[in-house]
Amino acid sequence: MKPFTVFISESGGAAAVCAIKSFRELNNFPIRIVSADIDNYAVGRNLSDEFYVCPKASDNAVDYLKWLNDLITNKSIDLILPTGEYDLRLLSLYKNTWDKTKIYVSPEKSINICQNKLLFYNTLKNNFNLPLTLEGDLFQKPRRSAGSRGIKLISNDGNNIIQEYLPGKEYTVDVFCDENSESMGTVVRERVVIKSGISTQNKVCNFEKSDLIRISEEICVFLGLIGPVCIQFKQDINGIEKVVEVNPRLGGSSIVSTLAGINFAELYYQLSHDNHPSYRTPKNIYVSRYWEEIVYENIR
Repeated sequence: MKPFTVFISESGGAAAVCAIKSFRELNNFPIRIVSADIDNYAVGRNLSDEFYVCPKASDNAVDYLKWLNDLITNKSIDLILPTGEYDLRLLSLYKNTWDKTKIYVSPEKSINICQNKLLFYNTLKNNFNLPLTLEGDLFQKPRRSAGSRGIKLISNDGNNIIQEYLPGKEYTVDVFCDENSESMGTVVRERVVIKSGISTQNKVCNFEKSDLIRISEEICVFLGLIGPVCIQFKQDINGIEKVVEVNPRLGGSSIVSTLAGINFAELYYQLSHDNHPSYRTPKNIYVSRYWEEIVYENIR
């Protein structure tokens, strides 16, 4: 039986490792994993069946697309699962180019909204609870002063935004959308311990935070998102969750969803074979993660 060949991009990242591990869980299906990265020593090299060094998608779209087209043709790629930021837009624009290859990626317009912080705020602010967001120059003033004493101009060059400080708990919601932006399974996890932007301890809490499930699934429909989606919430000083950002791709801790019983690899495998999975509900588990080393010898 011909193996089902999956291509995973940016295989040096945490999301790619989660994806590879999740596909390895599909013991009942013949799976071949092909991955790529701009780094010859990316961790995906050791974890995949085949690995390739690729052009940088953010630098030269033409070269990357040519390289990707050759890979899809020569390796008979059945499914593409992007795990980084930079090839999402390209894959969205050209996903219909490869009629025998499934790519579950959001429309370009939706990706652009999610990747532009100010556009994201202006698009969602009237429908969802977001942190207060400001642009442009600001004045800082003392609560009590006379004349212009203590006034300070906070200059903004136009490339930044200023947002409300949210000191409370942080949650990530993994939503695995089908081609109609409907969820096949949603996992809410509290980011209990965070190191270098990646949560190393996660608590799955769908039962306690069912409101975040509803909000997240509504956001996916509102934006027309397709494929894996990673939504970030954080509590304000009153303990109210606000939508911080939406990433139309896998999150760096999405393996937690697999461990909780919702394996996104299996969902998209089934969808690729025209079998729409029934809605999945995760187990409430606590996951602690750790670093692992890979040694490459005689590689130049």
